[in-house]
Order: sequence, then structure tokens, then C-alpha cells
Amino acid sequence: MFVESHYLTATEVPFVTDQMLSVGNTATLTMGANTAIKFMAGASIQIDVGGSLTMPGTCVFTSYRDDTVKGDTDGPTTPGPATGDWIGLWDSNLFAGSGDWVTGANIRYALNVWL
Repeated sequence: MFVESHYLTATEVPFVTDQMLSVGNTATLTMGANTAIKFMAGASIQIDVGGSLTMPGTCVFTSYRDDTVKGDTDGPTTPGPATGDWIGLWDSNLFAGSGDWVTGANIRYALNVWL
């Protein structure tokens, strides 16, 4: 899923995705404080060179199996979360020498994080 400039506001339930979220080269994804995105197997988030991710407060990126963040999203009979439940977060700006560390991110159970 390609993300144009967008603002996610905190809700009582998390945003859940089974896709790669791509923040394009001119886009900004702004996440309100206490926003959570839960990722299913194979899902990830990528920030392209020139794109940005901003968070005015703490936000959580975690497995859809993580019931400690905004409740149960995977059903009561599935196993708990584990490292590698989702692919991870990639900020291409850092590898291009033009990025800044993502601050305010609480990243859980990802296979890889490239920040």
C-alpha cells in the first residue's frame, strides 16, 4: 500500500495491515501520539528517500499477535507474539546519508529494523 502524505490519529483500536506500507519520496506519514500499527506476517513499512515519518509522541509498531497494545487483534486461541512476526521498518534516507533517526517509536517483534 502506497502512502501519500497522511495523518494517523490515535484510536482505541490499532491500525492492522498485512501489506508493505511504503511512504513515498515526497510523502509524510504523521502518527499522532499513542497511535499503534500492528503488522501481520509478511508486512512491513518502508520510508523511501525523501519521504518521512513523524511522531509527536510515542507510537507502537508491533505484531498483530501483541495483545498488550490496544487489545486482541488475532483471536484468543493463537500463540503470543514472537520476534520475526512481521518483516520490519526500513528508512532509506539513512542509507542515502540524508535521514534522521526515528524518535518516539516503540518497535516490537520485527524481524529487522533498518533505521
